[in-house]
Amino acid sequence: MGTQQMLLIALGVILVGIAVVVGINLTQASFSDQIKDMAIKQLHEVGSLANAYRAMPTEMGGGGGTYTGFQLVKQLEEDALAWTYDFRFGSDNLYIYLISKAVVYENKHLYVLGFYQGGDLEYIQVYDPAESGWKVVYRK
Repeated sequence: MGTQQMLLIALGVILVGIAVVVGINLTQASFSDQIKDMAIKQLHEVGSLANAYRAMPTEMGGGGGTYTGFQLVKQLEEDALAWTYDFRFGSDNLYIYLISKAVVYENKHLYVLGFYQGGDLEYIQVYDPAESGWKVVYRK
């Protein structure tokens, strides 16, 4: 084999290696964005259930104008493979924390916080470990 052929083979191997690295990086970024979008969707779903509970009279098993006593329905509790939920509520406000069980960046998880006040969504914040900080994705 000549020197020119060896250089072409080496150049081909280098180009294939670069293409593989770029492909992996694009897939990882896409996965992180998908997890973030699913978390925001899940937060909206839980928030709408909480607002329905708040609006329902206490005689019918609801909160009677408060979030106090709100619990997740069985279907969402069984989503334990994807999310961990935590609630902090007062009579007229509700904090919903979602923690992804999927690792999105260097063995760290994605956190999403939603705040409801008086039945309205006030803001959603996302903590993305890749960006090392909380970012507001929605504010009323």
